Amino acid sequence: MKNKTLFIYNDSHIVGGHEILTVRIANYLAETHQLKVHFAFFCQDISGYLSEKIIPHVLPFHSKTKSLIHRGQFDIAFVKNLIVQIKPDLALIAQGYIESGVRGILGARLSGTRTVSYIPFGETNKELGNRYAAFRDLLAIPIYKLNHHYFTISKFQARALIKRVGSRPVEIINNPLSDQPIKPITPKGLDQARQSGQFSAAVIGRILFKQKNQNILIAVARMLKQQGLNVTFNIIGDGPDRAQLESQIQEHHLQNSFKMHGWMEKNAISKLLETEVDFVVMPSKYEGLPLVFLETVFSGLPILMSDLGFTTDYPIPDSWRFNPGSADSIVESIASLVNSETNQAMLRLQESVATTNSLSRFNQDITDFFSKLLP
Repeated sequence: MKNKTLFIYNDSHIVGGHEILTVRIANYLAETHQLKVHFAFFCQDISGYLSEKIIPHVLPFHSKTKSLIHRGQFDIAFVKNLIVQIKPDLALIAQGYIESGVRGILGARLSGTRTVSYIPFGETNKELGNRYAAFRDLLAIPIYKLNHHYFTISKFQARALIKRVGSRPVEIINNPLSDQPIKPITPKGLDQARQSGQFSAAVIGRILFKQKNQNILIAVARMLKQQGLNVTFNIIGDGPDRAQLESQIQEHHLQNSFKMHGWMEKNAISKLLETEVDFVVMPSKYEGLPLVFLETVFSGLPILMSDLGFTTDYPIPDSWRFNPGSADSIVESIASLVNSETNQAMLRLQESVATTNSLSRFNQDITDFFSKLLP
């Protein structure tokens, strides 16, 4: 791979887990394998994560920009001309959904460059419950055929993606738990919380109801109070629906059931999980392979989560999984957890994550995959 040139395209307007992992891949290839890596992005926050060895290019548009013309030319032409100047051996298109990043795919193909898609979701929009699903899935059919190669983040997503892309190769670069080698924290159990009768849960992530589904916790908190279960939800994060969530908490007089923390530094989150939190709840409607899941497992805390596709890749107890559309299902899962022994299940989960999602495996997956494409 040494002395090869890689062009990476990410036109997301935010920095989320997928963008950070794309940067990690870019940094590893540039620093360890001496690839010449060009990284084109819209969101300025991405620049803060890039290695000094990465050559940055700022895009004048993002995937949700409605206008197709910027700086006096069509966006696809802008990407094509940029790639023609760089002359890469391969273009990596980091996509959230198959239709996002399509400007990058078309620009690369028009430049005659081989493309590989890095995509976290193999499911259809209908399967994910997205808006305008039928139209988007119809639009996606020809887009899936544009890339030469695909890689995704887990076995489940690979199985889903293979159904969409025909004969094109699909491989896996497993999401890493951390960018540094770490050891799991021994599970502490729930005995102390049971003795006090007070349980503390954490809900971590962007406050965005259409994906993260935090609004369902209003009904969950009301039902828990009716059953005499004292659970406080620590909402860690921010987002466009924060004000609405706070308003609903006030409206239903649930101030004692919620603590709003906003965004917190990683060390502060770790301290909160260690000292105040008994378990984590992840009510998302869809996820690829969330870092919250991986990090919670290694923190030694049980995690209750939506019964999503990625959960089939890990030994997660059935009672820890719930229907994200049902407050009753979430309450049942919480009630079961607070009355069960959790440590043995946690140890099995930690062993599975340590095997599948270690930093060393992530790095080896990157090396194996790109060695094939850039011999």
